[in-house]
Amino acid sequence: MTFKRRTIAFVYYPHHPEHDRLDTMPFAITVIRKLIAAGWTIRLFLWEGDTCTDYRSLFPQNLSIEYVTMYTKRARLRIGELGFRFFRYSYACVFSVGQLGSYVGRIISMASKCPLVMLNDEFPSQVGQSIWTYLEKWSAHRANVIIVPSDDRKDRLIYEFDLEREKPFVTIHNTPEVDQPLAELDWHSRFGIPQSKRIFLHAGLLHDWAQIPEIMTSVRHWPKDLVLLLHSKSGDGAVSYRREFSHLQDPERIFWSFEPLSEGMLHSLISSVSGCFALYRNWDINTELIGASSGKLMRSIVCGTPVITSSFKSLEFVTRAGIGIQVNHPFEIPPAVHDLDNNAERYRKQCLLFSAEEKLRQDKAWDELVAHVRKTSKAVNLYSPPRDEGRLELPITG
Repeated sequence: MTFKRRTIAFVYYPHHPEHDRLDTMPFAITVIRKLIAAGWTIRLFLWEGDTCTDYRSLFPQNLSIEYVTMYTKRARLRIGELGFRFFRYSYACVFSVGQLGSYVGRIISMASKCPLVMLNDEFPSQVGQSIWTYLEKWSAHRANVIIVPSDDRKDRLIYEFDLEREKPFVTIHNTPEVDQPLAELDWHSRFGIPQSKRIFLHAGLLHDWAQIPEIMTSVRHWPKDLVLLLHSKSGDGAVSYRREFSHLQDPERIFWSFEPLSEGMLHSLISSVSGCFALYRNWDINTELIGASSGKLMRSIVCGTPVITSSFKSLEFVTRAGIGIQVNHPFEIPPAVHDLDNNAERYRKQCLLFSAEEKLRQDKAWDELVAHVRKTSKAVNLYSPPRDEGRLELPITG
């Protein structure tokens, strides 16, 4: 009897799983949600370990999670053993994220004789040369489709992986899904900010690459009724960072928040402010080609809040769409803040228009992905799983 498979494996192992959690990669979340909405059952392999994220509330149906901890710094695992760990299960299709994740995904796809779809948001050259760099390239050559979060990243990946130009690529922006309506909360009182002040927000990791010192220094040149809120849930690291830059602190103009917020509450906060920062120092090619893979930028826009971002060519869509302002020098930050504040309604209207169009772009990208996977030798239809399923998979322990 021939059984039909209704389960898809999604292997999530980015280069830094302890920091780059799945919930910080909206384009991966989008893929999982699309598959679940189509009726597929997902087995999600996570290397995050302990996490504060409630993934079962994010994906309440048709998903099982296997927290995999067998590859750690203290207990290096041989490649063959890692492959054997996943070789005995059968799936209709495999999706993978990360260098090691892509290798495991390829092993699973070989065992299941099914298509492999790679999601890539990190150039191999930026994480150092190792056996995993070679294996990621090996997997990329054998992947049926590669998903990237920004068009600007395709050519660089083709170069670094030494791929043929005909390799199928699909772009799914790193855009989170924002549930409407958003909660209206009194964020001013929550953070001790006077009600008469309007807020500009940086939400995310507090680090020099995000130009935090430049932003803090610029505040004294802003209009007097504007304040800066620095929000991060990175715990002790954020507190230490605040202490390090206490010489730039202005207690009447700069406020801090280290409170973990649910995704819905974070969206509420972003939608309530006058503008958000998505600034980057040009440290490497991965940053220079960040484009629509910037989660903080895309999250702000779909919440209806314009952004102040870097002058990289990959971010020129922000200027073209009228959804924010690109700056090159710290001296340009205060005029940009003033412009966004003075023209708040126009920018918010453009952001909401872009957000509506973004949903259409995601649907189109999904159609492209489905078409590519359908063209594989197994002709898997991601729009809908087969109706019947045999007993093909064994439960995983550990």
